[in-house]
Amino acid sequence: MSDDMSAMTILGLTPNLILNVLQSIAILAGGVWVLITFRNNNRIKSIETLITLEEEYRKHLPILLEIECDYDEKVKPLLVQEKNNALDNEYRKKLNSLDEALRHFVICAQIRNLGVDRGLLDITYDYYLKTIYSDKRPELQAYIDTYWGNIAKWAKAIHEPKCKFERLRALIQ
Repeated sequence: MSDDMSAMTILGLTPNLILNVLQSIAILAGGVWVLITFRNNNRIKSIETLITLEEEYRKHLPILLEIECDYDEKVKPLLVQEKNNALDNEYRKKLNSLDEALRHFVICAQIRNLGVDRGLLDITYDYYLKTIYSDKRPELQAYIDTYWGNIAKWAKAIHEPKCKFERLRALIQ
């Protein structure tokens, strides 16, 4: 045993050094395992959050479809009356429905601001953000600018070209 100890000592490998190296490796491996577990748990939580958002989103499809398909007939008159402070009970109910849908987008924007799968939220809501916050619907865009600044900020952020090539592509289209 003393021959083994003396050979290890000659090589500079003392029992304390070996123990320290093994402890460092164990700590590093544990840290990597914790990070992998944390990342996987975050992905699972993100997916659960998106599923919950999708369920809530479905409740707002009727008003979103009206914005998309029947804007001039159903939504624009509502916003004109709202701007003129002349809402009757029917339009007030419809405005409440619109506001509930916009609240959903605010919640999504807040979750996005927390950094929870920001890219996935942007992809998921890109179409309707373009639909509700568009120059083609100036009354709705003005309403969002006035009362729903978080939505306006989010819509502008994801629709700005990120680099020169995207700006060029946007100019070409």
